[in-house]
Amino acid sequence: MAAMLNTLIQIVLYTLACVGVFLLFEHVWRDVYAWMRHTYYGIGHRQMLRVSEGFRSSKKATTNDRVQEHLELLLRATLKKSSKPSVSRFVMGSVVGSAVVFLLALAGVHNLPLAAVTALLALVAPYGLLNIRRYHLGIQNSYDIGILIDILVPEYRKHHGSMLHALTAAVEYLPTGPLRRSVARLVDQLANHVTPVEARRAVDKFSKELGTSWAVQIANDIEHAIVDGVDVEFSLSLTHKEFKEIEDARKGQKFARLDSLLVACVPFVMWPGMMVLFYFYLSRNIFLYQFDTPASFRWFIITLIFTFGSFMVGIIFYRPKQDM
Repeated sequence: MAAMLNTLIQIVLYTLACVGVFLLFEHVWRDVYAWMRHTYYGIGHRQMLRVSEGFRSSKKATTNDRVQEHLELLLRATLKKSSKPSVSRFVMGSVVGSAVVFLLALAGVHNLPLAAVTALLALVAPYGLLNIRRYHLGIQNSYDIGILIDILVPEYRKHHGSMLHALTAAVEYLPTGPLRRSVARLVDQLANHVTPVEARRAVDKFSKELGTSWAVQIANDIEHAIVDGVDVEFSLSLTHKEFKEIEDARKGQKFARLDSLLVACVPFVMWPGMMVLFYFYLSRNIFLYQFDTPASFRWFIITLIFTFGSFMVGIIFYRPKQDM
């Protein structure tokens, strides 16, 4: 009877803890659901925005080509300067770093499976960090792209419907950052394009680099203006109006996620402090117990992963993406 009551109490406490975590990160779950819905259920809508077949290639790319293109896009979107050799350097650097971590972990814990898992995490960590940075830059771009829209609308009118001249003028006014680099690359590619397919491919890369639905909308207008010769002034004005409305609605949610950020950052800040506190007031052998035995070192790695993960989750989801 006592064991059954104890189990029941544990179930109730675990349920309350799960409900508390769910409510605490409610905005995160909503963002994840919105991202999944936008990714998997919004494909048809985005295909309708592309009038021509320019964004889709008639020739199916191989798996290696898709991986190469994905990594190039990832590096171009996250790094200030990148080129095709950067992909090979990135892959080689990840492999070498993983091998070094494997040897160090094997020498530290004398456990082959744990060392292999640690090396695998070290192998995928650079790719994961770049994706996190890309997502974070996508959030930043979803706000900064309002500057591009503010500049592009009057410049498009000023240059009498010349989208290329409007984009060229916009580069000069944009602040230094990923948005300006993406627009500058787009201007260079559009100025040197020969066929409509090349222009559409450049516009497609531009929208993927920025990682926001506003970029998809603007890319659609750029394609219509440059490739199809359509006057997109009304569409640009409508996009500008929609952006301002969503921006005004988001201003009231500025402090809505401060609690989530604090909960995520407290373990990241407090854990090293607690180690020092234990050293001075509990046992001066705390660092020896933590790092010198295999079991304690395994818990150190697990704690480090979860602590760093909670910190990254708090940083990433603190500021919501301002999308349509």
